[in-house]
Amino acid sequence: NPDLMEEHVNQEESFRVGGYGQRQISELLQNAVDALTMGRKRGAIEFRVADGALYCANEGEPFARKGVRAVCYAFLSPKREEEIIGRFGLGFKSVLGITNHPQVFSRSVSFDFNAPGSEELFASIPAATGRPLPLLRVPSLIDVAPEAKNDPHLAEMMEWASTIVKLPLTNDGPRIRAELAAFATESLLFMKSVDQLTISLQDTSNKLLTKVHRREATKDSGTIRLHAPDAAPTDWLFAERDYAPSDAVLKTLPENASRRKMGVSYAVPVDGSASLGAFWAWFPLRDQTTARGIFNAPWQVNDDRTTMLTASALNGEMLAVCAELFLDVAVRASTPEDPAAHLDLFPARGREARSAADRMLSELIPELAR
Repeated sequence: NPDLMEEHVNQEESFRVGGYGQRQISELLQNAVDALTMGRKRGAIEFRVADGALYCANEGEPFARKGVRAVCYAFLSPKREEEIIGRFGLGFKSVLGITNHPQVFSRSVSFDFNAPGSEELFASIPAATGRPLPLLRVPSLIDVAPEAKNDPHLAEMMEWASTIVKLPLTNDGPRIRAELAAFATESLLFMKSVDQLTISLQDTSNKLLTKVHRREATKDSGTIRLHAPDAAPTDWLFAERDYAPSDAVLKTLPENASRRKMGVSYAVPVDGSASLGAFWAWFPLRDQTTARGIFNAPWQVNDDRTTMLTASALNGEMLAVCAELFLDVAVRASTPEDPAAHLDLFPARGREARSAADRMLSELIPELAR
């Protein structure tokens, strides 16, 4: 169908230039975390930039039929309860912003896109010469052995990883390197399945410079210790809760986004060094709060996933859960040496609200505290 092909090409172009156009690292990391969560294990993830390609490897569940279907289409990937982050299969489309030949090597199946045979497949559709083709629609099986033989990075990661995404870079290489070099270890706070995240960047002499970020939880999960590269460990007070949306909220959600259980969590440094607080959806949003610490949840956000929707009933209910989590943690911030330390974490009195969500927390937290 020529119209469908044109629609798919235009849809992919929107991913390149829209909100997903520069979200490759966060989206690949989210997919890797989901793979670990689905495998019900804790494990390692590695990002590597070397020899003109970006690699993302993980020890999680290998690709299944549903996973292949999700990366080939959009809005066909309703999340299961245990999948904490991704949505609708859209995130993988972000790779279109940096490559035209995505490759997936998994222990269950290995495939790539935009293989030479794809052009033959579309050749029978009448269209003008030189037309663009949809890239992420038709996967082709990969013969893994010669690929590994010709790529030492791939061969090395295949020794431990269950899935490796390889993206030969066509552009934005410097941005990708800079984003990985500046990776915030705090991102691991809410990724319970990740023990270690390794970032390896090849320098001009072809040497790999490696930095390791680690997450370590106490037995009761009340404190998280983060190990950032070249820095002393930091301890964070932590609390989380499974939130069940009310029937009224569920009616406001589309079917493919509706879940009976969602995880909401809150963390703040033990030493109280945090300044303004922040709202995260596993990665920082632009919204801030005068309450200290990080409030993390599957918020309803705008299309480029940077800002919370203010008129969201779901966000309203989750903010109420955040207020409860805040107080669970705040009482643990007080110490014999500083019995009023918890007061430093509290939000302002509403007159200096940094966002609509902050205004709501500024009302809810004191009310609950009383």
